[in-house]
Amino acid sequence: MDMKVFLQYFIIIILIISCNDRKKELTKSQNEISSNTLKIPLLEKQGANSIHSGTLQSIRSLEVVPSFLKGVPKADTLKTLVGWFATSKKLTKLYNDGIIDSIKYPKDSLKYKIYAINGYKGNQQFLVIDANNNSTFADDTLMFYKKDFKDSVAVNKDIAAKIPWIDVIFDDFDGERVFKRKYKVKLLPWKSPYHKILSPEQLKKISKRQLDNIFDANLFYKIHWEGSYTFNDNQKYVYVFEGFNEPRFFFRDQPKLDLLQTSTPYRIKDTVLLGDNYYRIDSISIQWDTLSLRKLAIDSPVWGYRKDEKTVNFDYTNIKGEGKVLLDLLKDKEFVLMDYWGTWCAPCKELTPDLKNIDQQYGDFTSILSLAYDREKEPVLDYIEENGLDWEHIFLEGNAKNGKEKRHKLIKNYAIEAYPTFILIDKDLNIIARGTGRKGLQGIYEVLENVRANKNN
Repeated sequence: MDMKVFLQYFIIIILIISCNDRKKELTKSQNEISSNTLKIPLLEKQGANSIHSGTLQSIRSLEVVPSFLKGVPKADTLKTLVGWFATSKKLTKLYNDGIIDSIKYPKDSLKYKIYAINGYKGNQQFLVIDANNNSTFADDTLMFYKKDFKDSVAVNKDIAAKIPWIDVIFDDFDGERVFKRKYKVKLLPWKSPYHKILSPEQLKKISKRQLDNIFDANLFYKIHWEGSYTFNDNQKYVYVFEGFNEPRFFFRDQPKLDLLQTSTPYRIKDTVLLGDNYYRIDSISIQWDTLSLRKLAIDSPVWGYRKDEKTVNFDYTNIKGEGKVLLDLLKDKEFVLMDYWGTWCAPCKELTPDLKNIDQQYGDFTSILSLAYDREKEPVLDYIEENGLDWEHIFLEGNAKNGKEKRHKLIKNYAIEAYPTFILIDKDLNIIARGTGRKGLQGIYEVLENVRANKNN
């Protein structure tokens, strides 16, 4: 064989071997990535098919009917209503991040707002919603109610359940294009029962105009996303719900549990234990149809905040200006009860006697650490003194009602979204119990009472 021909064959063989080796390396690398990444397809469930308890979205009234709205029904008196879903926040963020092409899709051209009319004619109230978002009510159905019907809807869920679902269309973005999205909603006539739910002191803060308002209405909708995946040959389930500013996740071994009566939901970037390994919730797709998680090489979360997780010995400055750490409260006690509250929070103050009772009954083995999330320190100090709250306190300056405000680490790291929230921690920094409101505190009572009973045996 000619030496030149031999060398050509030799080079070809080397290239083939190299390509095969490279292919093996790429396949191995892809398998490693696949084994460390978990992608879960999600399906959307709405209306009667959703297990969510539902979202009540208030819609505000406009002083005049916008000129672009046509087919407005005749009435003795009426108001135009406008509302929107969580989608509007998502679209704003996508525009700000440059993900939506503002030249191709000008923001003011998107129809993500929902318009409705709330009016009175004779002895009846009527509501109509621009369901197909075509800026006219001429092709929409008017719903008539007795004038006093709105007084019952807010206090009787059975009445609201009889109101029919309406398919409402609005603009959304799927990552590549703007498209028409559909939500099943109920437009509810509404009269807030202020006199039934507020104290005389709180009623004084409500304006007469608000108390006498006859044009209140709410959009009610139920929606969640769910998916399943196989982990260690066992089927597992995940449920996704809209949160205040981002989605909330529940991971379950069984389908369709009572989600609202279980543990704290997970958020994006949280760490979740699946099988014997921890995964980080990396992202959810723009359309919320795919959830991505990444396997972590850790033995426990850095800062646990759920029941059965381990928290950290954080440092803090108490309301007196003294620097301390969490374990200072556990030197001669078995538990510390963290109490998140604020002077603006009526349900928090209603439970003050219960907290004092816990201090009296279980104070020999339980410390209390109250964390007031408030705008000003003085009202907090006054409330502590007036009510004789003789335990450790922290003042966290801020406005809990401002969702855009940067939150203190003791709010953020413990995922506090409702007030009051209670977290019971033992000497080893294990979270023994967690809950919100009266029901959450009742769970704390039961744990402490069981500890007391065991001590007496």
